[in-house]
Amino acid sequence: MTSVSASAESTTAPIRMIFWLAAAAFASSASVRVADPLLPSIAGEFGESIGGASHIVTAYAIAYGLFQLVYGPLGDRMGKTFVVTIITLGASLATFACIFATSLGALTGLRFLAGVFAGGLIPLSLAYIGDTVPLAARQTMLARFVVANTLGLVLGQAAGGFLAEYLSWRAVFGGLAIFFLIAAVGLRRELGPLRDLRPVGTPPPLLESYQKAFGLFRLPMVRAVLSSIFLEGVLLFGALTFVGSHLHARFGLGLDRVGLVLALFGIGGVFYSLAAPLFIRTMGERGLASAGGVLLGVGFLGAAVSGPSPFLVIAPAMGLGWMMLHNTLQTKATQMAPEARGSAMALFSSSFYIGQTTGVALAGLSFDAWGAVPGFVTAAIGLPLLGVLFAVFLGKIAKT
Repeated sequence: MTSVSASAESTTAPIRMIFWLAAAAFASSASVRVADPLLPSIAGEFGESIGGASHIVTAYAIAYGLFQLVYGPLGDRMGKTFVVTIITLGASLATFACIFATSLGALTGLRFLAGVFAGGLIPLSLAYIGDTVPLAARQTMLARFVVANTLGLVLGQAAGGFLAEYLSWRAVFGGLAIFFLIAAVGLRRELGPLRDLRPVGTPPPLLESYQKAFGLFRLPMVRAVLSSIFLEGVLLFGALTFVGSHLHARFGLGLDRVGLVLALFGIGGVFYSLAAPLFIRTMGERGLASAGGVLLGVGFLGAAVSGPSPFLVIAPAMGLGWMMLHNTLQTKATQMAPEARGSAMALFSSSFYIGQTTGVALAGLSFDAWGAVPGFVTAAIGLPLLGVLFAVFLGKIAKT
C-alpha cells in the first residue's frame, strides 16, 4: 500500500495525528446531526414544512455517503492523512458558505457540497487506525476514537438547538466552519513540509483502485457487514432525526431544550466509549451486537408511547445501545479487506450514510402525514432483530 511519508503513515499510530483526525471526525459528526434541531427554525424562515426542510439533512447524507466511495481508493493510493487534510479544509469553506443561503434550495445545495468534502473524513481516519493499531487493541482504540464522533453528535445537537433558539441557525454553521478549519490546520502541521506530502513509490492506476474497491463485494463478510450497517442507518436515523421535531411539535419544547434532550443520546455513547474495554471483555462481540439492538428497540418503543420527561433515561440508554452495535460492526469492517482498508472502510461508511439518507427520506414523508410515531415503532421492531441476526452471523463465522 502506498503512503505519503514515514511520519504520516507509520506502523505505530502517532498520537498527535490521531488527535487531529479525531478533531476532524468531531466536526464531521457534528455536521451530520447539527441540522436535526434546526429544522423547525429553517422551515419557519423559508416557509416550508418540516418534512420539506429535512431535505437539507437528506442532501448532506447523500453526498456524505456517495463520495466516500471516491475517497476510499484515493486514500489507499495517495495517503489517507493527506486526503483527509485537503477535504477537511473543503468542508470548512462549504459549511461557511451556508451562512449566506437565501433560500431552502440554496441551503440544500451548500449542504450537499459540504457533505461532498466531509464524507471521507471518518472512514479514512478509521482505515488509518486499522493500518497502525494491532487487532488486539483495535476495538478499544476505535471505541475511544469514536468518543470524538459521539461528542460531535452531543455538542452538535445541543449547540444547534441552543444557538438556533437564541441567535440563529446561521450562527450554527459559522461555528462549525471554524472548527473544521482548526482541524485542517492541525492536520496540515502534522503532515510536515510540503515535500513530505508527495506519494512514495509508484501508485497503481486510479481505475485499478476503484475496480479493486468494488470487487470487495465478492466477499461474503463484506456483503454481510455492509448490508447490516445499511439497515442500521435506515432504522436508527430515520427515526432519530425526527425525535427533536416530535418533541417540539407535540409537546411544545423549545429548541434549546430539544437540543439538550438529543444530546443525552450522545452521552450514552460517550459512556460506552470510555468503558469499552470492560464491555468488550465481559460481553464479547455477539453480546454487544444483540444487547445493543435490544436497548435501541426498547428506547424507541418508549419514545413512541411517552412524553419528553422519560427521555432523560431513554436517550442515554439508546446511545449506549447504538455504540454497542455500531462499534461491533465497525470493528468487523476493519477486518473485511486489510489489503484495501481505505476502500473497505469507505464502502462501510457509504453504506451507513446511504442507509441514513433512505431512512430520513422515508421518515420525512411519514412525519408530514402521520407524525414520528410510525418511524419509532419501525425502529423498535427492526433494530433488535438486526442486532440478534448479526450476532448469529458472528457465531457462524467463528466456527469456520
